[in-house]
Amino acid sequence: MGIVFLTNTVCPRRYSCVSDSLAVGHSGLYGPLVEFDRLLQKTSTFEAVFECPDTYNHVVPIDRPIHLITLPASSHSSLARFARLDDSGNKPSDIVVRGRTDGRMKIASFNVNGITARLPNLLRWLAETRPDVACLQELKVPHDKFPEAAIREGGYGIIWHGQKSFNGVAILARGADPVEVRRVLPGDPDDLDSRYIEGQAGGVLVGCLYLPNGNPAPGRKFDYKLQWLNRLAKHAETLIALNSPVVLAGDYNVIPTELDVFAPERWVDDALFRPESREAFARLLARGWTDALRRMHPEERIYTFWDYFRNHFGRDRGLRIDHLLLSPSLAPRLVGVGVDRQVRGWEKASDHAPTWVQIAD
Repeated sequence: MGIVFLTNTVCPRRYSCVSDSLAVGHSGLYGPLVEFDRLLQKTSTFEAVFECPDTYNHVVPIDRPIHLITLPASSHSSLARFARLDDSGNKPSDIVVRGRTDGRMKIASFNVNGITARLPNLLRWLAETRPDVACLQELKVPHDKFPEAAIREGGYGIIWHGQKSFNGVAILARGADPVEVRRVLPGDPDDLDSRYIEGQAGGVLVGCLYLPNGNPAPGRKFDYKLQWLNRLAKHAETLIALNSPVVLAGDYNVIPTELDVFAPERWVDDALFRPESREAFARLLARGWTDALRRMHPEERIYTFWDYFRNHFGRDRGLRIDHLLLSPSLAPRLVGVGVDRQVRGWEKASDHAPTWVQIAD
């Protein structure tokens, strides 16, 4: 039996044969290949096991049983290792591939609305969509109760800032630990809410934020929201000055335009849609930040949040309040955006759906 160790990455080079039992592609092995651990029978072909995209051409039959074993792989320069055993059980070769292999980095934002209740859904989403970086909001769990072990078992390193019952933010990186930079938004030493965390992941500085809701407005809570937006704007200026790739991802609790809400006339007095909130968001864009989704879909009605009440999801009565803003040095590398809308339809779902960007290397 030949044993082939595969990872969930794409091999950036071509190899004529990864093992005596397997050859795929024009002259080598392409991925991502496997998300499972199973024994293939002699009659198996890769067509019978995978839904192969166009890059899987010239797929050859497997002439003897092969055991495929997935290994965790970093989205950036970790070891993506293809190893094999020959028929005698010896290990004749190791091929080590370094660097992200598909030329794209996927960064996502997901307000989980309570990580304890949504953990199964979160882990399922991570396994199915495999973002390289994921920013989470509304953990609603004390710092010491965060399910770190389950996240790491799912293949992600993590930094987080928890808070009992409210708020809470986290940054996950596939196959590596993000390097924490800060866990408080500058500008107010008395603000103890867990609403911001910042870290390096895969060559990008990632700010994960959960902006205050602000209702009822006007009032104290709305004042706090506007103050928080002002602090964010000041910090965003310092981030742009770095001239480095930066993303500010999270639940902004701001509906930027009428295109981002199902019935604008019903939201005119809501803190999410009041002119002050929208103007503050617009000022961020005017200072050089790019609303990634609107860059690629300037006129499409796309939502990221649907209330639980009155079947808002089924009726598509939503809002777009989860945003990924890209710094001037990162925006030109934007190659894809999306919302994983199907996640909102899962059992015991968050009222938000994950939204994401793809960044070219």
